[in-house]
This record gives sequence, structure tokens and C-alpha cells, in this order.
Amino acid sequence: MKLDEIREMSIADLKEKVVELKKKLFTLRMDKAVQKEIDPSEFGKTRKTIAQMKTVIREKLAKKEVQDA
Repeated sequence: MKLDEIREMSIADLKEKVVELKKKLFTLRMDKAVQKEIDPSEFGKTRKTIAQMKTVIREKLAKKEVQDA
């Protein structure tokens, strides 16, 4: 997912997507534990996307707080 696409999403959508990606990360870990064939790069991609989404959420909340003050 591109950063531009992430920035266009609402805070609620971003929070839902973060939860979804955390579940995906958990599933990847479980698949690795039972030695299923997985793409190791998926771990990094998923973690990176989660971090980007959390950063955008934080930016939007900070911007909203400044506008309200």
C-alpha cells in the first residue's frame, strides 16, 4: 500500500486496517512456527505498513489537536 493511499484514509479506517495487519502478522508467525512455506519478506512489509499507518494516525491527530486549540 502506497503512503499516498494511506494518507487519504480516515483515522477509523486506518485503525481497522492496523488491526487487520496485526492479525496477518500473527498468522505469519504461526505459519513460520509450524514450518509452513512463507515469504520471509512479508514480515518486513507488514511491519513497515503498520508503522506507516500508525505514523499517519499520529500526524492526523496532532493536526486535529492544533486546529482545535
